[in-house]
Amino acid sequence: MSKIGFFKILGLAIGLLFFSCNKNDDEIIALLKEVKLQNESLRIQVNKLQQTADSVSNALKVANSNIVNTDKKIDSIKNQISTVLVQINALNTQMSQSNVNILELQKKITELQAKCTELYNLLIQHMNATQIEIGDVISGGIVFYIDSSGRHGLVSAQKDQIGNGAEFGCYCSPIIGTDTSIGKGLLNTNKILEQCNQSIDYAAKVCDKLDLNGYTDWYLPSKNELLLMYKNLKLKNLGSFSTSIPYWSSTTSSYGSCGANGGAWTINFNTGAIISEYRAGYAGTGAVRAIRSF
Repeated sequence: MSKIGFFKILGLAIGLLFFSCNKNDDEIIALLKEVKLQNESLRIQVNKLQQTADSVSNALKVANSNIVNTDKKIDSIKNQISTVLVQINALNTQMSQSNVNILELQKKITELQAKCTELYNLLIQHMNATQIEIGDVISGGIVFYIDSSGRHGLVSAQKDQIGNGAEFGCYCSPIIGTDTSIGKGLLNTNKILEQCNQSIDYAAKVCDKLDLNGYTDWYLPSKNELLLMYKNLKLKNLGSFSTSIPYWSSTTSSYGSCGANGGAWTINFNTGAIISEYRAGYAGTGAVRAIRSF
């Protein structure tokens, strides 16, 4: 309750008491104390309720950022939380009025406290029931990597974008700044696009232009991301990968006369062999499978 609201109530109580001919000084003091205690109690209860609602609201934010596809249950909880917050604001408004009904407010506070607890428990239960696993088909593709949060990771497109061979692009021209690590495929793809102006649809460009299952943020996997696709999908007979030609990664490598960063890493999904390859011509073609982060 705001200080203004408290003093309004206190002022009203004082006015009524001092203009009453049937009250002695002791009774007036006792009633004033009672009014003050009741309003302090209400203020504390509303503050606790606000804290509980804030906790539910914060949990909802976590759910929205962690759960891949916000479903109807989460939407329902979100709408109910919004309703509770509106009711709490209404309570705060009532607390500032001089004609506040203490018993009615206490009843509303109790009801809202119970509702907040119920919504919080529903939210936690739903979050726990939506664990993601390798091989799940979500966010436009097949999950092949899940990070430590258990809610984020990487998905592979379900089919090859080019299965019969595409160039990596910009044969023998060094492409600087690519990385082998998990989580670096997007950075690598951007590095390739920045440094390779070739007009053909080479591997990284194919992924960058891809519009698939409602998503447009696909990219060519890094060497280690591609290796995870082999281990977590191909070896489990998931993903319909080709075994006739190797897959391009977005990580450049040293290759013969092309020198440092003149080649690119590939993985043969038939044998699992990791091979540094040159980037054009018959032997320099590879299959293309795009990935995206979720």
